[in-house]
Amino acid sequence: YHPMMIYGYTIAVCRTMVPDKPLWFLSQAVDLGYGAKFKVPKPMRPTPAEVRAMAFYSLICDVKGYALYANTINAEDYPQHWATALDIAKHMRHISAPLAAGKDVRTAQVSKNPHAGSIFHREIVHDGRHTLIAVNMSAGAIPAKWVFAKPVKAIALFEDRAMEKAAGDVSDVFEPWGVHIYQW
Repeated sequence: YHPMMIYGYTIAVCRTMVPDKPLWFLSQAVDLGYGAKFKVPKPMRPTPAEVRAMAFYSLICDVKGYALYANTINAEDYPQHWATALDIAKHMRHISAPLAAGKDVRTAQVSKNPHAGSIFHREIVHDGRHTLIAVNMSAGAIPAKWVFAKPVKAIALFEDRAMEKAAGDVSDVFEPWGVHIYQW
């Protein structure tokens, strides 16, 4: 299935059935043990990039917690999936305070372009610091221009990139299934 199916097939259904409870997402995205049984060549989908996109898309959908179920994943047989799982854990741990105690706000938007619909995002403010989680939920590279309510000097976490000076907008490019986490 397409990685966006986690919303319609999983998250939306759970929200309908239990609307008044916090939702946690346990992803079976990297359960590669069934590939041979279904005669799927290794490595079985989803790809590491799709796993990463699904993980952060679930946070954008206001999931309160995320866990990755991966009964056969290991560094020797699936090095890319293993590295992706560790990166997801590290990145989510780093932004855990805003996720747990932050407030959703909308001071940053993607400017309209033909591909902007592939970029999903969630902005959270915690202790005066804004965290913007953004995901390209498509298999193509997508240009994006962020427009801010007031000039900001944002950094792209885990990417060693930062705006040189405060500005009201900034351009970026998302790789296929790309995730960017910005803070200012």
